[in-house]
Order: sequence, then structure tokens, then C-alpha cells
Amino acid sequence: MKTAYSYKRWSTKSQTDGDSFTRQTNSANKWMKEHGAALGYVLSSESFTDANKSAHKGKHIAIDENGVAKGELARFIQCVEQGTIASDSILLIDEFSRFSRLKRSQSLNLLSTILNSGIGLVFCGTSDKRIITNNLIDEDDGIMYSLMGEMTRAYRESEEKGRKIRDAKQTMLTGIKSGVVYRNNLPKFFSFVSDNPANPKCRTGKYVHNKLTERLQELIEMFLAGKAMYSIAAQFNKAGYKTFKGGEWSGNGINKVLRNRILMGEYKGVKEYVKPVVDESTFNKIQIILNRNTYNKGKKGELVNIFRGICFCECGSAMSIMSTEFKGNKYTYLRCGSLARGKIGCQYKSSISLPKMELDFILKFLAQDPWKLVNGEDDKEIKALQKQITEKTTRLNQLTEDIEGILEMTRGLEIAEGKTRLAKLTLERNELKDSLDNLNLQISSIQDIPKDNQKLDELLYPHDLPSNVFMRTVEFGEGMNGTDKVTDVTTDSAEYLEGFISDNEWREKLRTVLPTLIGKITVNTKKGQFYVYNRMGKVRYKSKPQIRKHNSSDRWVKGVQDYWASKRKAKA
Repeated sequence: MKTAYSYKRWSTKSQTDGDSFTRQTNSANKWMKEHGAALGYVLSSESFTDANKSAHKGKHIAIDENGVAKGELARFIQCVEQGTIASDSILLIDEFSRFSRLKRSQSLNLLSTILNSGIGLVFCGTSDKRIITNNLIDEDDGIMYSLMGEMTRAYRESEEKGRKIRDAKQTMLTGIKSGVVYRNNLPKFFSFVSDNPANPKCRTGKYVHNKLTERLQELIEMFLAGKAMYSIAAQFNKAGYKTFKGGEWSGNGINKVLRNRILMGEYKGVKEYVKPVVDESTFNKIQIILNRNTYNKGKKGELVNIFRGICFCECGSAMSIMSTEFKGNKYTYLRCGSLARGKIGCQYKSSISLPKMELDFILKFLAQDPWKLVNGEDDKEIKALQKQITEKTTRLNQLTEDIEGILEMTRGLEIAEGKTRLAKLTLERNELKDSLDNLNLQISSIQDIPKDNQKLDELLYPHDLPSNVFMRTVEFGEGMNGTDKVTDVTTDSAEYLEGFISDNEWREKLRTVLPTLIGKITVNTKKGQFYVYNRMGKVRYKSKPQIRKHNSSDRWVKGVQDYWASKRKAKA
């Protein structure tokens, strides 16, 4: 007995939901019942199915860079070449368009590859149900003419369908730009209200918010309050909330929701297409936070690192939290990421005490007047960005005119040069749009920086405090180092801060605020000292060195103090 294999393929999800699989399966089973057994074939339990794969684009015969088949028809061919499928087998296909919708030359090459391997083809859903082999083609002149006709028909059907889809999309896009609202695939926190409810074919109307918008607003509020996306996802899943597509929430899913410009009412580049969920300023604020998080990925530890993403060793590597225990006591440090990964090249082969650094940073820097980091250089930065925006906008307008001119000139024509030129211009325009979005976000990031201490006050003063717990007496002078300008912090301040600094939710909120305030922090672990920079790269605060008490003797401590005194004297 020889073996028959069935192959099924369809292009779209709607066909998956329909009867395409059943129809093609029944076609193969019917041929086996009427012809297969009599010819000595048995149907294999292994079948090959390319669901949602376009034969016009060749996805069913695609192979990756490693030579592994991505399409099921390609896998079948590889199995024949490798000998796991006998060369005298046959492949049952409903009709030719399931096999190929490529150009005739490409379809002919695909057909030859399979027939030359010894495999017979049966198009079991057609009137001619013979097994097509090279011998049959040689004997019957009409077979090749019939196959060439099917190749032409399948390809032209796809080309015509593609043209109609492109025209329909262009017509809809033109309507959208003119303000027409179509029934479309907008997120489920919008509901469509038809202009003519009595006519089910009416596709125009308006979109309104529904109850899911409240869920979305809750998500946005949690995110802006500093809650991590994975935490929001966990909380929503625990509460039994489904995504707008009906699945489980994830951090990546929330990222996609927050990136969607439909939040501010924009759709396909048309502003105010629907009623916004948030205003443009809030949307930009969300993007700024998301962009910071892009450079702030990694495994989350037990303790949220408030300096995550902005704190670096002087060698350039990011600093990470390290904890250790000694004689029953737990110690927490920041250490160079290069050192943590065991790489060679960092000369600062030590660490800095995280609790001491946090107390110094919060009480001697944040609790004073750090907003003086915001200075006149912001205006210079904004002007430079606006100049870039003007130049790129001029180029974008020119590209749009060129693209519209090519579309008008080649409408209804098949001009290869025009298609190539159009593809290049469209790619450049999309890149320009992304660049402009990024520049506008940078400006929003600068303009969004608060000019007062409100956000920090909400974090540093969450309860009624005794007087003078924090003392705002610093006056930054030339150099902004603050070493002789900051009043010593009281014991009460440190004790108060230690009361809630271990709260991860509080730390997450502070971590979200810090990148809006400062450019970066660098740490010299040899000295146990850190430096705070503004966005323009200027030092705005320099901490005092931490004394490392490797030895508890007064002699050792005095030796360290004398060492630094001599260094200062030599520098002076």
C-alpha cells in the first residue's frame, strides 16, 4: 500500500472561522473513498495545514534563514527530500489555488519541484481527479494547458482581490481624513453607533465610550501614579478583569494599550477622530514614562531600586542592588553592573551602601530644593529641538506631496518603478513621523518638569510631621556641589524616613518621579561618593564620601579622615 497525504490552506482568519478546513477535508476523504483504495493508497494520519497563510505572498513555502520550513507545504517538500515521506506518495489538494497563487513562472517551478521528486498531485475538488505526474503530463497534452490556465487564473484572482482591497482602503482613508467615521476595528472601549441602525450594511456613524473606558481610565491612573505595568496586570487578573480582547492581562499588553494614539482621539493620523480618553499632554506624559522604562528593563528584586535606570558607575555601567548577610545582619549595596556580571574593565571594584546613599540623597538633596536643577538651559534645549522639528516637518510635507503625485499618476497601472519609488518614499515618511514624535516627546518631557516641590512633598511629607524634621536651608552656589551649603540632617529626619522607605509602593512612586528631575547619578565606589547631574550634563550635587568602617577602631576611622583631609589640602 502506498500513502496519500492531505494538504489544506487558507489565507484569512475569517476562513478559519468558516468551513474552509471542513470543505477541504471532505474533498480529500471523498477522493480516497471513490478512488484511493482502488488505486492502492491509504490516507496518512499526518496532514499538512497552512492556516492564515497567503499563497500569493508565498508564505506556505517560506523557509527561514536557518533553512527550516516556516510553511507546511515547504515542510512537506523537505520531508520528501529527507526521505521521511516516500517518493511514490501522493498529495491531495482541494484545487489549484490552494496549492499556489504565485506568478506563473513561480508556480511552474513549485509544481516541477514536487513532480520531479516523484510525488503525484491530486486536485480532488475539481472535475479532473487524476493523479498528476510527470508521465501523465508527457502523455496528455491537455494537462499542461489546463495547469497553466489554473496558474494564470489563481494569480489574477489574487491580484484583482488585492487591487480591490487597496482601493477600498484608500477610499476609506480618504473618507477618514475628511472626517467620516466608519465602522472599524477600534478598541473595545468604544462602541459604534450607526447612522442608520435599520440598515445592517450601513458602515458610517460615530464611536462613543462605553463602560470599559472606566477600566481604561483606572489603568492609566495607576500607571501615572507609579505602579508597574506587571503589577497592574496582576491586580486586574486577580480581580477577574479581562482585556479589551477578552484575554488575560500582561505587562506587554498594557504597554500596547498605552502606546495607542486612539487614547487621545487620533486614528490613522487624523486627530479628534473620536472622543479622547486623555488629553495630548497626558498622553505624552505616558509615552515619556514608557520610553524611560524601555531602558529600564530587568528582573525585579525584593526591593525596588529608586535609582534604577538613572544611576551609573563611573566606568559607565548601570548600578544594581546587591544584598548579603553577615553574622545574622543583612547589608544592601549598589554595585557596578559590570562587576556583577563578572566582566573585567571596571577599576571601581567595590560598592556603596544603599541605605546610606538613599538617606544622603533624599535628606540632603531631595528634601532641600532640587528643582533648581531646572534652569535657563531648558529654553536652549527646546529651541534646538524645535529647529529640528521645523526641518523634518518641511521634508515630511514634501514627501507627502510626492507620494500623492505618484499615486495619482500610477492609479490603475502596473508600473514597477513607480511601486519601488513609492515604497522608498513611504518608508522615509514613516521614519520621519517616528522621529517627529520622538522630538515632540522630548520637548514635552522638558516642559512637563514641575517647577515646584509638589510631587516630592506628596512623597516626603505623607503624614503630619513635627517641625524641622526636614530643613529647607540649602542655597545652591556656584558649582552647585552643596557640600558646604546643606544643613546637617537631624536624627528625627533619618528615623522618620526609615519608617516608610522600606515600602516598595512608595519607592516605585519615587523611582517614577526622579527621571523627570535629574539627568543621571554617577557613583565613585572607591570614595563612597555620588554625583547628581542635570539633563545638560552638569553636576548639581556632590555627596560627602562614605567612611568605610572595615575596622571599628578609632585609629582606623581617624586614618581615613586624615587621608581625605590630606587630599583636600593637596587639591587646595
